[in-house]
Amino acid sequence: MKKNLLLLCFLFLFVISSFAQEKTILYWGELLQKNTPADNTYYTHKSPVVKWKGIDGASDYECKTDCSGLINQLIKQAYNINDDTFNKWMHKKKRAYARDYYNQIKKGNGFQGFSNIKDAKPGDVIAIKFPKLMDDTGHIMLITEAAQEIEPIEPTVLGTKQWKIKIIDESGHGHGTTDTRYLGNGKYRNGIGTGYFRIYTDSTGEILGYCWSTETGSKYREGDVRKVIIGRIDKKF
Repeated sequence: MKKNLLLLCFLFLFVISSFAQEKTILYWGELLQKNTPADNTYYTHKSPVVKWKGIDGASDYECKTDCSGLINQLIKQAYNINDDTFNKWMHKKKRAYARDYYNQIKKGNGFQGFSNIKDAKPGDVIAIKFPKLMDDTGHIMLITEAAQEIEPIEPTVLGTKQWKIKIIDESGHGHGTTDTRYLGNGKYRNGIGTGYFRIYTDSTGEILGYCWSTETGSKYREGDVRKVIIGRIDKKF
């Protein structure tokens, strides 16, 4: 009798945990990234096309959008919300961009915001806000693993620590030679993929800047020019 009760409890907890996992943007993001064929994804600013095989009649995985378009669709899928509900939350008439995520995270509008890399968890997003004169508003990525401190790699910045953090994003360019979009000979395909982003912090972990990858040729970007924040969704839909 005890064994049967224990087995039932285990099965109940397993079902509940599986259901909870499916409600996260991390679950849907990893599913999409791992299963989308290379010829069924590309980077574009046009209306997003993001599909999961078997969902809403989709025959295959597909991801044709930009960085914010990907995160927008992951949130809608994970929380089962429509465009109107999403846009009202983000205070947008049409769609949210990377800059909008940065601003809403800073305001605490349905997000917890963090400036310390040690607070970053899988399922959080990294939102970067570019200066207004740039063509793009910024960049946004989904964190898949906790940050790891690494030995300093060029370019080095005096008084900083360096960290690598694994992410999923939709981009025109991969994050170094270990990125899933790397084709060899310095070339990358675009679209959805996963790789390592590099963060620079002070001695306590407060973010000071970043590099696109852990490659030595990656350019350092100062955090007071290209502003960086970590966001965790805490909105109840």
